[in-house]
Amino acid sequence: RYVKVKAQRVDQSPYFQPAKEPVGGWQGGEIRTISVSAVSSRATFCLDCVPVRRETNEMGMFAEVFEQFLADWGGTELAELVATDSGSASLSNATLVNQAGCGYLMVLDAFQPELLREAQRQLGSRTAEETAATWETRYRGKTVIYRLWQTTEMTGWNGWDHLRQVLRLERREVHDDPAEADTVGTRYFLTNLPAGRLS
Repeated sequence: RYVKVKAQRVDQSPYFQPAKEPVGGWQGGEIRTISVSAVSSRATFCLDCVPVRRETNEMGMFAEVFEQFLADWGGTELAELVATDSGSASLSNATLVNQAGCGYLMVLDAFQPELLREAQRQLGSRTAEETAATWETRYRGKTVIYRLWQTTEMTGWNGWDHLRQVLRLERREVHDDPAEADTVGTRYFLTNLPAGRLS
């Protein structure tokens, strides 16, 4: 969240991360958090919210947050699968989750360029007929079509010994008004879950 604080108080906050130069005695910046949410029920609910210390980022805080998550929720079904965005997707974090006996599902993007290039090579040109799954839903007056492709050919790729699948998910929004163009987005994911483990 973007906030402003008195410039002379910047050093007093362990969580404030300055951005740009101070203006008129005020320093603008961010206080970032890592939110831990349960998404396996119809209603998403927050399990924890941890501020990110100024000297690090989400990647650097992951191990600490995950350790606390296990202390609070380990051994329950809430700890079966840990999903993260790309800001926490690293080999060391994935290994930490795997060693705890949990599944991981991590967004794959430019933070892991070699893995992403290989995922795009293997999955990027697959056609709609080659999908592992397709489903649709309605959202804000649009039909949303999801297509999922998967590969197990990257198992152990580039030192990721626990990696079992790479997924490509396409989300297409089809407007009710035929004059409006479809909106399409694609994301890639890494997981240590074996194929068929989850629907």
